Amino acid sequence: MRAAPALPRSVARLLPARRLPVVTVLLLAALWIVFALESVQKGGSDNATVLFRFGATTSATLSDRELWRLVASTFVHRGLAHIAVNALVLLAAGAIAETLYGRLRYLALYLAAGVGGAVTTVLASGPGDIGVGASGALYGLAGAIIVGTWTRRDILAPDTARDLRLLFVVTVPASLLAGLALRMSIAAHAGGFVSGIGLALVMELALGAGRRRAAPSSNAAATFSAGLIAVAAVMLLTWFGPRHGLPSDRVGTLIGDGVAHLKQGNTRAAIADDTQALRIDPRSAVAYDQRGLAKFYAGDARGALADDNRALALDRRNAYTYLRRGLARGRLGDLSGMAADESQALRLLPSLAAAYYYRGVARANLHDTARASADLQRAATLFATQRDHNGYAHAEAALAALQQQR
Repeated sequence: MRAAPALPRSVARLLPARRLPVVTVLLLAALWIVFALESVQKGGSDNATVLFRFGATTSATLSDRELWRLVASTFVHRGLAHIAVNALVLLAAGAIAETLYGRLRYLALYLAAGVGGAVTTVLASGPGDIGVGASGALYGLAGAIIVGTWTRRDILAPDTARDLRLLFVVTVPASLLAGLALRMSIAAHAGGFVSGIGLALVMELALGAGRRRAAPSSNAAATFSAGLIAVAAVMLLTWFGPRHGLPSDRVGTLIGDGVAHLKQGNTRAAIADDTQALRIDPRSAVAYDQRGLAKFYAGDARGALADDNRALALDRRNAYTYLRRGLARGRLGDLSGMAADESQALRLLPSLAAAYYYRGVARANLHDTARASADLQRAATLFATQRDHNGYAHAEAALAALQQQR
């Protein structure tokens, strides 16, 4: 059996000399371990709830001060294709970057670029978007390698450095433009790339990297091999990079779970479900409305009022939110506010029997007995028409109590 042909010298110079790329191997292990843990969860690595639990970012990550997600999200991947491509890119670009910068600086570059990509993802995210993946860190390595082709002259031969630099300078912007044309989320890519370049320059300036003795020039085969790795890695990352969109029905599912828990009397679980829905979509008026209802039943009238206010700031057309805010105001002793909210609910939905009932109760406590009686009679009529026997019984009991007070 013939021995495998030796790598050209300058190709070998792009790889760790006589030692394993330890940090790259450890990062790869971490990515695959996290992916394995995702995969054994209910729903697997394609499930939005699983991704969020493991550290996916949302548009509310910074405002909620969940800064740990900026790091954790770079180790989380959606689906086998996503992690497989990123692992291949890390194996190729990571080995080169680790050789150029050394283990500790390489690790710092990787993590900082990943955080930079995550921050830009959060800033670019809309309601319902989540961000996962190592793409920002990998594009950061590409940026750092470009810088390294100028500064690491003792490691790269002049012609290899020049050709490698040219390939990255051309292919990275081209891949970003291709991502835009494909309507992909490239915020992590662009943010990581800029972060990688910036940190690499800061490192070189801070550590006083001087001009180094040039290495022996490379041959054509070495330059072609390095270029092939660069082009393949960057283009694969563009085509198979993460899509951040979250199916809108996931938020609906969480809200539905909250409704189910509330019917079971489990207000704590209902509040947790609606809170998780709001982390994914911070502009969900329905989630605020339902969480406010759960808080009201849990005895937290102030929390309910706050959530109802947020829901109405997002959607002023929901009669039920006005009805529920009226209840919270009534619980807090603001009977005039309660009556006003029930009136607004009736402007939006004149057949809402419960709004007549609660406005009648508020007016009765405000000693406006004539209008309270009219509201309660109207509520009883609507409840009877809608065959709501429980509501009808409550309205009739309130009318009887009001007549006894006269």
